[in-house]
Amino acid sequence: MKRLTLSAAIVAAIYSAPSLADNQLNDVFVTAGHHTQTLHSVTANATVITANDIEDNHYRTLSDALNSVNGFNIVRNGGLGNATSALVRGQSTKNLLILVDGVEMNNPSGTGGAILSNLLLSNVARIEILKGPQSGIWGANASSGVVNIITNKSVQGTQGSITVEKGSFNQQKLAGQFSSSNEQGDFSASFSRIETDGFSAVKPFEENHDDYEKDAFNQTDFGLNIGININANHRVETTLSASNGYTEYDYGSNPDQTDFASVNYKNTLKKLQYVYNKERYSNTLFVSQNEIQQYSDAVINSYGVKGGLEYSQGQNLNFIASANQYQNETTREDFDNLGFGLSNTNQFNQGRLIITESIRSDQFNEFDDKITGKLGVKNFFNENVFASANIGTAYNTPTLFQLTYGATSDLQ
Repeated sequence: MKRLTLSAAIVAAIYSAPSLADNQLNDVFVTAGHHTQTLHSVTANATVITANDIEDNHYRTLSDALNSVNGFNIVRNGGLGNATSALVRGQSTKNLLILVDGVEMNNPSGTGGAILSNLLLSNVARIEILKGPQSGIWGANASSGVVNIITNKSVQGTQGSITVEKGSFNQQKLAGQFSSSNEQGDFSASFSRIETDGFSAVKPFEENHDDYEKDAFNQTDFGLNIGININANHRVETTLSASNGYTEYDYGSNPDQTDFASVNYKNTLKKLQYVYNKERYSNTLFVSQNEIQQYSDAVINSYGVKGGLEYSQGQNLNFIASANQYQNETTREDFDNLGFGLSNTNQFNQGRLIITESIRSDQFNEFDDKITGKLGVKNFFNENVFASANIGTAYNTPTLFQLTYGATSDLQ
């Protein structure tokens, strides 16, 4: 159902690095406004988890990585593949918008948001996290924040790796990556297979796991990114990823029940985009399709255009216009969305004072239309200390599941 969230935050941070140029504030960040910018210029409460962080801490799933971020509370009902929730500032998973390369992963046929249990971390360049309401930029279902998984794309030269792991409960993992780039283009390919015998999540206290039926899990992931440089200003990019998983789980208090205690998961994501960059202007035309299958089959089709203009040094105006269709292939329920958004970033006093404003209009064929906005201010007192404040509105739409069973009939 629709909801309105108003949030304000003031954050102070002290960095041990000697200057802004040498620390993470200059890392590339794209989630805050649909365009490439530095973390320095993001006024929202933002965090970046890098590929090195994932490797060093042996994060297997997105929930593992999010559990390391302040403000996130991860709850998982058992081992790998079992139902997982991410609570952000007290709000449930359905209020957190999860993306992969800007493509929505929230399951429109469910009621709980993205299927976190099956979002494994293979071929990931970084994870960008924004806390607080972000509907003024991203539209629906971003009441508590946005998490955008950025996959590996262009690299310097040619490189590859193979990873083999084995752990408790007969957990095994085989993963490989290969990537290459030159002046004409670049590509990266990845493969991951993880499986485990698992354990009973509801065994009696202090009893041995081996005395009860195990809850197995396995999943295979494949990813491919290809970029073709037509010339210095024009580029075409395509993304393809596929996941196929199987999970066993426990019903109620019976650890040995096996009837109707398993679920299959499939996800296929396809994206094609044309990118134009010239001096201070950029423009991207995109089309994507995301198929999510768990209990029922859902498809999210999206296409649109986004871009940005640096109209003066440190002053940026960005826009997005997109059309989205949400379909349940099982029940034939669907709804459409048209979204139009503008965001503006101004930097003053040699980048020490940053102000961002965003406004977005979303139109729906099944629900009321919605206008949301966001305002952020960030001030650096010196190179290592800043304070920021953000205020924004947000909302959630009903899901296809709720449409199917008439839960929206009396919605105001």
